[in-house]
Amino acid sequence: YTSIFNKSGQYQVVTHRIGTPLEKSSIVPPLDPGLGVENVDIEGDDFTYAYSWLASADWALIVQQASGDKQISFFGSNLKIIVLSATLIILIFLIIVNRAKQLVKFQMETDRTRVQLEHAAKLASVGELAAGIAHEINNPLAVISEEAGLMKDLMNPEFGQDVKWEDMIPHLENIHESVFRCRDITRKLLGFVRRTEMDIKRHNVHDLIDGVLDGILGHEMAVSNIEIERNYGQDIPELLTDGNQLQQVILNIVNNSVDAIGHKSGRISVTTRLEEGGITIMLSDNGSGMTPEQMEKIFLPFFTTKEVGKGTGLGLSVSYGIIESLGGKIKVTSDLGKGSTFTINLPINRKGG
Repeated sequence: YTSIFNKSGQYQVVTHRIGTPLEKSSIVPPLDPGLGVENVDIEGDDFTYAYSWLASADWALIVQQASGDKQISFFGSNLKIIVLSATLIILIFLIIVNRAKQLVKFQMETDRTRVQLEHAAKLASVGELAAGIAHEINNPLAVISEEAGLMKDLMNPEFGQDVKWEDMIPHLENIHESVFRCRDITRKLLGFVRRTEMDIKRHNVHDLIDGVLDGILGHEMAVSNIEIERNYGQDIPELLTDGNQLQQVILNIVNNSVDAIGHKSGRISVTTRLEEGGITIMLSDNGSGMTPEQMEKIFLPFFTTKEVGKGTGLGLSVSYGIIESLGGKIKVTSDLGKGSTFTINLPINRKGG
């Protein structure tokens, strides 16, 4: 109910259910504050009213509700609010749960795809190195064959050689050394292509780079017309990273540099330096370079600038994902006809590692 009365408490305008004009009101709101909500007990009935003193006259506007109506309205309104709130909460909860399930499923599928791409890229990289790997294994096998043949001849009575056991020891040692050389090569290959979970340890970044240039790519670099230039920074701390995956990135980039240089003589330079709490690795070549359009797509899956059948288009895409998963960044700059530079920035201490 609405009413207006003066400072004396006399109704000026009033609803007939609660009084008549000039009748004395049982409710007199305070002058200060001039606007508010009050509770008052009149003859055992609890009233809640809102009031506002008018600025243009000494009158007050009152909005009040009878106790019986108020009780019904109060409980009815609150029940509606409670039911509506509970419904909204349940609906929001179900939406969140469903969204969370979809995100988990999407992340699992993304991780599974990433692992498959990484493994495919590893196998592709090893496939491109097949000739060099065969040569690496053939060398020790040739030594074993020659030493075994020589020992067989020395022990053949037809040749009349007076051979003592001590004379055989150097040949056996050569065979033993060659066997272990083959074992080391196969272990490196199996360790590289094997599907493994991320293995975060502290590594000397220069040892990882040398392991690729001198180990996996050792033969190819030795017989090529490509000069390897190493500009390693001083006092580079150990890097908390996955050594196997970082080596895969370096291998992918160097393989691309070798292909970009082609059969002509060229140069690949590897530079490391410490900056802004992280380690920067720069791999540059003076190969064919790329156009701006090619650079925009270079990290996309299955995009390749190589001849049909020569490249899978997975190496750099997987490399990008690996560096991101290691908490780092990778970018490329290139000039067509002059060469390309890949820059990798990695934090010394990987977050969450």
